[in-house]
Amino acid sequence: MNTAKLAKHLNAALERFEAGFATKQARQDALACLSRAYDVINEHLRANLIQVMRVEHEDLERRETASDLYYDLPMYLHTWRPATSARLLHVFPEDVEVVRAVDELLSVREAIKAAEIRPATPKKDPRVETITQTIREMMEKRKVEYERGLALHDLFGGLIVWANVHMVTNQYGTTFPRCVYYMEGKVTALDVILAVLDTKAREAEAAQGA
Repeated sequence: MNTAKLAKHLNAALERFEAGFATKQARQDALACLSRAYDVINEHLRANLIQVMRVEHEDLERRETASDLYYDLPMYLHTWRPATSARLLHVFPEDVEVVRAVDELLSVREAIKAAEIRPATPKKDPRVETITQTIREMMEKRKVEYERGLALHDLFGGLIVWANVHMVTNQYGTTFPRCVYYMEGKVTALDVILAVLDTKAREAEAAQGA
């Protein structure tokens, strides 16, 4: 699978998600990026299924299952179902990471669909740079390009936050972490997490002053 191409489209969607949506069209643009990311997976799966279908010495049941899945494979990300994952793993037990990639796209899509349309805020929270740098250092210490479920509780004052982190390089040669943040199990924009953190801090101060 062309993981670089997949990451490119997912990163484009995440950039738009983290920036917020000032218009419905902006949200649609982010969803379009996810659709292109899913196209990469779809193309990969169809090629593999065709290969199984064409191998004559392959187990007949597996060939038939692959054929059925080929024609039933969702053309669009939003039509993927848990049953599709189960059928895929029945044919390709080794494709756990592919299923996880689809699940991640679906989680991001759900968050994008739920995001509010609101005016853009040009002022960037200075904490974002600190968080990005800390995560970069964590990845460098692990010596990995991708980390699933990186625990960030300490970074966010004990909030139940973790992230799937991809180290990406932009057109200027700068490498940085692109994060899919999860708070309490749901994809959440970084500015929302920081807003929750601020609310918790105000509540703590009020409790101390009472």
